[in-house]
Amino acid sequence: MPSNSSDEAEWGRKIIEVYMTWYTFFMTSNLAIMGWFASKDSRDYNIKAVAAVAILFIFLNLLGTVSTWMVAHSADKPAPHPFKDLIHWAGYANICGLLGNIFIWIYLIRLRP
Repeated sequence: MPSNSSDEAEWGRKIIEVYMTWYTFFMTSNLAIMGWFASKDSRDYNIKAVAAVAILFIFLNLLGTVSTWMVAHSADKPAPHPFKDLIHWAGYANICGLLGNIFIWIYLIRLRP
């Protein structure tokens, strides 16, 4: 069955919409949980609990990085030419945010008492 350009464009819009909803929720969750751990008094700091949560979020952020790259490079196909650079730029910016989360999680488990 031949692909329809408007169907591809609709798929691209929906993928980006769902992705951005996920990204916003996921970044907010990362920052809220990191902030909670970072605000704890060092006497109340349970490094094992932080390490377990951090490892989970590091793994999820790595998966999110790959997913972001895949969304950016697949959703640009049906997009009009002027938006292709914007889609790539937004994808790379989001990847930087996800990688930044990884560095902060590492900081929380390595440098805190």
